[in-house]
Parts: sequence; structure tokens; C-alpha cells
Amino acid sequence: MSQVQELVPILVVDDQASNLLTMEGLLESMGLPLQVVRAEDGNRALRLCLQQPFALILLDVQMPGMNGYEVAELLRSHPKTGTLPIIFVTAGLTNTPHVIRGYESGAVDYLPKPLDRHLLTSKVRVFTELFQQRRQLERHEEHLEAEVKRRSAELRALNAELEHRVEERSQQLKQALLRVVEAEQHAALGRMVAGIAHEMNTPIGNILLASSTLSAELGRMASLLKGERVSRQDLLALGEQGHSAALMIESNAHRAAALVNNFKELGSRSEHETPTRFKIANAIEASLTAMSTQLRAARVRLELEVDADITSLGFPEALHRIITLLVNNSLVHAFQAQLQPPQPCIRLQAEARDQQLLLSYSDNGCGVSPANLPRLFDPFFTTRLGQGGSGLGLSIVRKLAVEQMKGEVRACTPVGGGLRLDFRWPLDLSLEA
Repeated sequence: MSQVQELVPILVVDDQASNLLTMEGLLESMGLPLQVVRAEDGNRALRLCLQQPFALILLDVQMPGMNGYEVAELLRSHPKTGTLPIIFVTAGLTNTPHVIRGYESGAVDYLPKPLDRHLLTSKVRVFTELFQQRRQLERHEEHLEAEVKRRSAELRALNAELEHRVEERSQQLKQALLRVVEAEQHAALGRMVAGIAHEMNTPIGNILLASSTLSAELGRMASLLKGERVSRQDLLALGEQGHSAALMIESNAHRAAALVNNFKELGSRSEHETPTRFKIANAIEASLTAMSTQLRAARVRLELEVDADITSLGFPEALHRIITLLVNNSLVHAFQAQLQPPQPCIRLQAEARDQQLLLSYSDNGCGVSPANLPRLFDPFFTTRLGQGGSGLGLSIVRKLAVEQMKGEVRACTPVGGGLRLDFRWPLDLSLEA
């Protein structure tokens, strides 16, 4: 389907109707797609120019009321009409002063009366083509603006869709992560419950065994008393068995109580404790002194590299508990599990760096396999279950280091064997509240 050709508007201004008809006839005979608009005076010409654009104004100079120069000056002064091309049509006013005034008023050219058809056609054709090119550029610009708006709308829609998909995917990943965490928490809870049951079952079983044995012996003694057949030897045997059962009950009750205290320590919080100023070296020395009997019995060699001047505003009891649990872990797990142990050795290093305490604890015991290293701090993880180890010691160590000391702990197996734990926490814990 062919497009209808757009007409190019030409404004003809003359106070003589005959002149208007003449120019209109000449313009229409050119074979150009022109729309000829007529104005009989300057005022009407100004109103028309404000209402629509024109490719060219053919303006008579000599008009009553408002002449052509005044009309041109007013058109040039208005921002909407300041660039309209004007050709003056005049009879006789072609001398230099009038021509200069015409150009100063805003005219682009002069045409003398009577109009020459060929001259008029050549000039009108130029401005017609310029107008058509300008309109084509305007349409192209409008098309580009519409295309930009369309593409922008598509881009916004794509961005919104992408954001929706990202949000949807993020929610899916979040839910998946929550399910994994929940599953891991359930698994950890299951391991903890199994560990608690196993650890508590041993002392409780021993207590039940001792109490049932004692109950049976007391029942047997009651029968003997009723028959008046009790001998001195029977009484001595009952006393020995009763004493043995009482010792077993007491020992296992203490073990159960110690386990309960460990459970409480693992689950307790200590936010309300107030930091105390103390020397790191003094706290470490006091902890090792408290364990000196066990260390001597195991023939453990101590290697200490602790800066005596390090002062901390923190929790000395927590540090004492950490050192005690680490030493006990070495004595119970690291050294006793070795098949051909060298002389047991525990090495402690402490230094201050960037307002942080760097504490390193290592032993030359059996170490931990790479497969078990990630589970080292899990509650009830132990390779000596049922052999005196509850698997809670290092869990409590990590809890104290991370939650109370606001620090971190990392475990590794040195090249020479054994286990090393590296701690880092702020020297001034009052700033971490």
C-alpha cells in the first residue's frame, strides 16, 4: 500500500487578492506537492505561523498597516518562528538600502514583481526539499525515540523478569540451604543424643549393677538373719561387698555428675561476665601448675614460648578452662593412643599482634586423621568412646574461644605428627561487647 505524499505548506502574504491568486496559481503549476496558504495582511500571517510550520513564506514588502519588514522582524523575534525562511516579493524596492534592510529583518532572498515562473520554481523547489528532508529527519527521530522507548520498556520488563527469576532462585537456594542446615542440625542433634545416652549409660549401668548386687546380698543376709544362721564370715563378706558396691556407686555418680557439668558448660552462655585485666603468662602457668600431677605422671615435657608482658582485659577463667581441656585431651587421647610413643611433649606459644592474642597449642601425640579433622570440634566426637573420653572437651574449647573470647580456632596436623590448635582473639574484650 503506497503512502500518501505529505504536502509542503507555503505561506503567501499579500494585501492584493489578485497577487495572491497569481502566486497561488504559479505555485500549483509547479508540479510540487505544495499546500498554499494565503494571508491578506501581516497580523493573519503571524497567527498562521504560530499555528503551523511552513517550508517558506513569500512575503510582500509593501502592505498597509504592517509592512513586510515589520512582519519579518516579529517572526524572527519569536522562538517558534525565528527560523522560518522568508523571501520578500517586491516591486521596485530592489536598491541596496532596501535589500540590506530586508536581510536585516530576516529575509533569505528577494523576488521582484512581476514574478518569473522559472526563478520562483527554482527557489521554491530548494525550500520544499529542505522542508521534506527536515520532516523526514523529524519522523526518523520520532521513530528512534519510539524505538528507544519500546526497547527501554522491553529492557525494564526483562530486568524485572530477571530480578524475579533471581529472587525466585535465591528463595529456592535459601530454602534448600535451610533444609540442608536443618538436616545437619537434626543429624547433629541425633549424634548428641546418642552420645549423651552412651556416656550416661555407662555410669548409670554400673550404679544399677552395684545397687542390684548390694540389694541381692542384703536380701540373702536378711534370710540368714531370719534363720539365725549368720556367721562372722558372712558379715565380713557383706561388708566387703557393700563397701565395694558403695565405691562403685560413688565413682560412677561422680562420673555422671561430671558429664552433666560438661553438658551444662557446652550449653551455657556467659554474656554477663565482666572482663578482668590479667597477665596471659600467669594464667597459662597457673593452669599448667594445676595439672602438674597428671603431667608428671605421664612424663610430659613442656615447651613454653609465652611473652611475659602480654596483658589482656578478658576472662582468665575461660583461658584456664581452655588450657586444662587441651592438656587433658592430650593426656587422654593423644598420648595414650600411641603404639610406640616418643617422650610426650606439649608446646605452648603466645604472642600479641595487632591487638590480638595469638595462642598456639600443639602436642606430639597420635594426631587426627584428615578425614576426622573437620569433625574435631563436634560434640561427642571421639576415637576413644567408652575408654574414658566423652568427646566434649574440644567442643567446649571451641565454644569458649568463639563465643566468650570472640575469637576463632583452627586445627591442623603438623608435618611431624601430632595436633596443633591455633587460637586468635582480641586482647581487649571490653570492646567486643
